[in-house]
Amino acid sequence: MRQPVGLPLKLASYVIGQKLAGNDKYAVVMMLEPLHTCNLSCIGCPPERWARPKSEWMSLEECFDSVDECGAPIVSICGGEPLIYKDIVPLCQGIVKRGKYGIVCTNAICMPAFLKKMPYTPKLSFAVHIDGMEKTHDWITKSPGCWKKAIEATKLAKKAGWRTMINCTVYAQSNIDELVELFRYVQTLKVDGILVSAGYDYDHTGSDLFMKKQMVHERFRKLLSMTNERWYGNSSLYLQFLKGDIDLDCTAWGNPTRTPKGWQGPCYMIADGFYKSYHEMVNAITWENYGPKSGNPKCVNCLMHCGFEPTVATGRGIPLKKQIAGGIASIV
Repeated sequence: MRQPVGLPLKLASYVIGQKLAGNDKYAVVMMLEPLHTCNLSCIGCPPERWARPKSEWMSLEECFDSVDECGAPIVSICGGEPLIYKDIVPLCQGIVKRGKYGIVCTNAICMPAFLKKMPYTPKLSFAVHIDGMEKTHDWITKSPGCWKKAIEATKLAKKAGWRTMINCTVYAQSNIDELVELFRYVQTLKVDGILVSAGYDYDHTGSDLFMKKQMVHERFRKLLSMTNERWYGNSSLYLQFLKGDIDLDCTAWGNPTRTPKGWQGPCYMIADGFYKSYHEMVNAITWENYGPKSGNPKCVNCLMHCGFEPTVATGRGIPLKKQIAGGIASIV
C-alpha cells in the first residue's frame, strides 16, 4: 500500500468538506520552511535555500500560526535542512497534535539524533533525499559519505517502525539505469515509497542539470517502464503526467510554501512575491498568469509535483472516472 489508510481518508474528507463549503482555492499540502539554512550545499540548490543565517529562522509560534491559518491536513517540513531547526521536536509534536500528518524532508545527516528525541507517532514520516547511488549522490551533495549516512539513517528509521520514503529528483544528467538500480536497492530496505520529481528548466542556478518538458517525458517513460509503479509514493495520475500520457492544470495554491520571508507566491519554485498570510496570497495573485496554459516562460517546462499533485488530490479538471481509477491505483 502506497499510503497509510488514514491519510487518503482524511484527505478525501477534507477535500469533500471544502467543495461542500463552496471553496475553490484551498491548500491540501502545506510546505513549511522554518529555515533556509542547511548542513549541505548541494548542486542544483540555490544559496538562498541553504546559506541564510539563523537570525532569520521562523519562531515556533510563527510556524504554528501558519499551520493553523493554512488549514492543510498534511504539512511537509522542509527547508533548508529541517532537522537542524532548534525546535524541530516540538514543531513535529505540535503538528501531529493538531491532527495533521507531517512529513520531514531531510538529507538524513541529523536523523539518528532526531530519532532518539522524537517519540514515535504513525502520523509523522520521513522523506530522505537520495539522488543516485553512492558516487553520484556524494557528488551532488558535495559531501563524501553522505549516501552511506542517508542509507544508514533510513535503515535505522525503518527498524524503529517509522514510515520512511525516498525522495529523488531526476535531472537531465541523471543516469536512468543507475536510478533503476537505486530504486531496486531501496526496496531491500523496505522503504514505504519513492517520491520522484522532475528537475525542470527554470534557471535558479545557471546549471545545465535541468530538463525541458520533452526530456522529462522521455526520461520518465524510460524510468517507469523499468520499475514497478507500486514502488512510488506519487499518485498514479501524476506519474502518467510525467510520462506525457495525460495533461493536468497547475494548482499551485494547493501546495503553498511558508518561508522565513512569508508565504511565497505563486509557488515553491517561483518567488514573485511574499505575503503575510496564505489567504492574502491566494487573493492577491492573478493565477491565470501562471501554469501550463498561461504562456508564462517560467511555467512552460514545469511538471513539478508541488503544482500538479494538488490537481490530482482535488480532482480539479479531471473526469470523475479517471479520478476514481487513479485514486484506487495510488493506494493499492
